[in-house]
Amino acid sequence: MNEIPTIKIDMDAVCKKCGKKGAYENGLCMSCSIKPLKQALHRELSKMTMDIELIDRAKAELSGLLDNYAVQICKAYVQNDDELTVSLSLKFSPGDAANSIELEVKINFVESKVKDSVKVLVNEKQIGLFQ
Repeated sequence: MNEIPTIKIDMDAVCKKCGKKGAYENGLCMSCSIKPLKQALHRELSKMTMDIELIDRAKAELSGLLDNYAVQICKAYVQNDDELTVSLSLKFSPGDAANSIELEVKINFVESKVKDSVKVLVNEKQIGLFQ
């Protein structure tokens, strides 16, 4: 049978790092034993997370797109009966380089509205009408 893993804490033993009572067989208390693991986990997580600088960069890129298309957006608004939807989107994904995040910024709007209609009367007995 498999042995059940156990952790033995001697409640009379004193931690060799902080002096608190209750130490493992390695001479450290629970807090001092976990600290290096927490620090390593924090370092790894900080490599993979976004920070406020990335959000600031995203805002700048969105602003740049709006600046680039300002004239077209104004014209489209007037041409589309004074109503226009402009969609802006951000996409964050892992970058190719280690610890990098790829930022993709998009803008979408309809520059002109096309209204057209065609009305025809088609008789099924007509042959080659569309040839």
